Amino acid sequence: MDNYDLKMIKDKYGEKMMHLCREYFPTLLDTEGLLFKLLSNNFAYSKFLYDDITKSYCVDEFVSYINSKYKEKCDVSFINRTPEQLLASVGYKLYECRTQEELDSFRKYYRKNEELCTFAVDRLKTHYVFFIVKDNVDEIKRENFPNPQREDEYSTSVLSIQFTRGTCNRVSIKSRYNHTVKNPDATYYNNLENIVPGLTKSFERKYWFDINGVYDDGFILNNYVRASDGVYYRYNYKINNIYYCINNVIIVNGHVIDYYQAMEKYLLVDYFIIDLENREVALYDPCIIDSFPEYLKEITKIEIYKDKDTDEKYIYITQPENIIMISVNKYNQIIGYHNETVTKIANNFLIYNETLKEMSLPNVRKIGKCFLCHDCTLDKMYAPNLRKLGSSSLLLNHNSEMLEVKKLIKKR
Repeated sequence: MDNYDLKMIKDKYGEKMMHLCREYFPTLLDTEGLLFKLLSNNFAYSKFLYDDITKSYCVDEFVSYINSKYKEKCDVSFINRTPEQLLASVGYKLYECRTQEELDSFRKYYRKNEELCTFAVDRLKTHYVFFIVKDNVDEIKRENFPNPQREDEYSTSVLSIQFTRGTCNRVSIKSRYNHTVKNPDATYYNNLENIVPGLTKSFERKYWFDINGVYDDGFILNNYVRASDGVYYRYNYKINNIYYCINNVIIVNGHVIDYYQAMEKYLLVDYFIIDLENREVALYDPCIIDSFPEYLKEITKIEIYKDKDTDEKYIYITQPENIIMISVNKYNQIIGYHNETVTKIANNFLIYNETLKEMSLPNVRKIGKCFLCHDCTLDKMYAPNLRKLGSSSLLLNHNSEMLEVKKLIKKR
């Protein structure tokens, strides 16, 4: 892979996002640096972006959003002729493929190691597929082109023109050389006008395509917020109009707080700041009343271990007579908590946490109000000596059979 943009996208957004961009943005990839700039100007670096987009079925919206940021639009001509007539005027015959059998009939025009991947996948489910073939195609021999160029006579003697199905019909013009040449899915820069003027509007009129259309200038994706810098950030919690994001980013009234960006010094977990240098744990927002930091005082050491398979982190916080273990998922949301010595927990402990799955409090006897009141994922809690549980605690939890609280007398 020698494409600068794809290398940078793989590094900053992951391999899956790189493959998505290679498939959907061949035109933008023709200009070095353009696609990576558009992506990074609109989405903070994240290895989760691909999964978030695909799991939300937002690929088309994402692609159109990025395309909408590319301001240069092609000039198109209006000529009152059909695609067949226009293409015939420059020596092509147009074919539309409605079945796999029709599509496969064009394999004969391709050298074995240069066949389009279109032949190997069920492309007709996702695209409208056309081929245009030069009238003198039999006279144009592959062996006469030892130095293939994407727009040379052999490359353009057979072209597959494909339009995505859906509201906006993005066009891809595929070279006969396929991947023997660079960026083969953007032949003629995916501009139908470069084949023959008027072809864009002609396709639109006959097939009711919207070839250059884009979605609105906004983009909606669950757990993403656009800050005042125009960039979308993935967040874990929104509390008091403050967004707590991955990668130690906090957004306040639309403005990005980058004070905690030094990963070797800080760790943003849920809505808490773990100061690794000064060995302190505190709330960023003093308006939040949460007793979680009260049990993380007099810290002598903080150690972090990462599970390479799950990307989960295990945080060991050493105190003079205790070691507290906190586990967090790949988004730095708390999913586990173990405190061996605590006997009483005050009100509002992890009041906004929604992700905790396991908790071990072997010596706790009393828990105050609103304990984990927003969490609905807890499935294991070990608290054999718990006798009192405050009101509104575990309010959304429905796995009470998994909670080992044998001495619990009342919930008040």
